[in-house]
Amino acid sequence: MTVVPNFKNFKILAAFLAGFGVAAAVIGALAVAALPEPEVRVQARRLDDGRVEVAVQHRVGPEQQWGERTRPERRFVPADAEVGRWLSSSAAAAQTGLEPELYCLVTHEHPGDESFGNVIRQAASQQRWASGQNVNVQVHGSPDAAEQSELVRQCVADGAAAVGVTLANPDGVEAAIRDALDAGVIVTTFNSGVRDFKRVGSLRHVGLDELEAGREAAEQFVAAGVTGAALCVIHEERNVGLEERCEGFEAAYPGTVERLRVHASGVGDVAATVAAIEARLRADDGAGFAAVLTLNDRISGAALQAIKATGSKAALATFDHNIETLQSILDGEIIFAIDSAVFVQAWLTLSSMRHFAVSRPRLAGIDFGIEDPAEIDSVIGVLPILLHPRIRTAENASSMLRVRQVLRERFSQQSDDR
Repeated sequence: MTVVPNFKNFKILAAFLAGFGVAAAVIGALAVAALPEPEVRVQARRLDDGRVEVAVQHRVGPEQQWGERTRPERRFVPADAEVGRWLSSSAAAAQTGLEPELYCLVTHEHPGDESFGNVIRQAASQQRWASGQNVNVQVHGSPDAAEQSELVRQCVADGAAAVGVTLANPDGVEAAIRDALDAGVIVTTFNSGVRDFKRVGSLRHVGLDELEAGREAAEQFVAAGVTGAALCVIHEERNVGLEERCEGFEAAYPGTVERLRVHASGVGDVAATVAAIEARLRADDGAGFAAVLTLNDRISGAALQAIKATGSKAALATFDHNIETLQSILDGEIIFAIDSAVFVQAWLTLSSMRHFAVSRPRLAGIDFGIEDPAEIDSVIGVLPILLHPRIRTAENASSMLRVRQVLRERFSQQSDDR
């Protein structure tokens, strides 16, 4: 390991480099890959403002030449760092000289639903889940089940080791999932489809219990003192998870619940969705609505516009949130949001893929010697990972609003850089 000195505050730098997590991670990854005499060196330089920047280099390729410097996202030692205090960089991907494995996430993302897709991309990014792993994660999406299936098949054709699929339309993507499994690809599912994942062959599913989440929404309305008829707004034509949310809401809400379908416009034509909700609120059927539940953050904004336009007294709540939703909660215009933790869903889906990829050969190896692949997967666990919905209210929305604002700014900068 070679350190390039030539700076002040050497004690601070030495403490940092000794705890430099990237170097240890790289050495471990190289050893596992069994490359000849793996070598890594840490470099550092002092900047004009007094900070020290660190990076790591690896010997790569057949000639084992020093590769490009890897600069972790968190790589600066402050000029006023406390002497003797251990500091660590963020993790960075190891350059083993081996081609990274391809993992795909294939979603039912609709045009206009940037919040859903961007959160998944952030979770899967090199700065998040993929950091420190020899894995290339690609995220693809289409609201059309046939196109989603073709995206799955394309990932398989591109040599993907694992594919994660959202199950908004289980029947529409089942054949593609089966084909991927037959090709030896690890397939997990997430988001919608918890009651269908075993039927279509998925090895693991990550998401909410949507029925229970719908019941939770009903309980939150009741706790807020809301009584009377309610609308449950469904914005996608074929999404089993959305139907289950409304089903659970209907089962637990004390008043009548009507499902209002705005899938013709959905998130792609918000103005038309506002008009559809507004028309239903204006309809003279002898009974007003006391509650409106939307199942998407952009649809909550449409419903809020419709409520204001009609003068409706309906209390509004939603599933999921964006910056505008959270601000509306703080302003008292939306009473709560049920956070389905899409970021965590994507993260755990990728981690589940990795779990199978690492555990399968070990269970089949000399230590355990399990020969039947189905038995191996049974030991690893073909099961759902159920996330309990988090409730965002005026009491706890401000911190999440700050996170959302920072993430939007960073994602915008990354998009501009590309």
